[in-house]
Amino acid sequence: PNAVLEAMAAGCPIVASAVDGITELIVDGVHGWLVPPDDAGALADAIGEALADRAEARRRGDRARQRAAERFSVTATVDAWERVLRAGAR
Repeated sequence: PNAVLEAMAAGCPIVASAVDGITELIVDGVHGWLVPPDDAGALADAIGEALADRAEARRRGDRARQRAAERFSVTATVDAWERVLRAGAR
């Protein structure tokens, strides 16, 4: 998942298998393309779609960058930990 998160932060559209960890980062059709695990044909098709429609790939990459900044930046992570710690202190 770290490589996917780094790619998201760079604005890259994601083509990945829908496995644990990845599905928490990427919404299929929004931030990239998710395919069933162990389905090489679906992976090839998704890569083909991303290459064939550069405008859509750019949109998904832009949304991936925005999601990474909003949910996984240092500030967002610190804020989330702060909420957890404050809730635990009650």
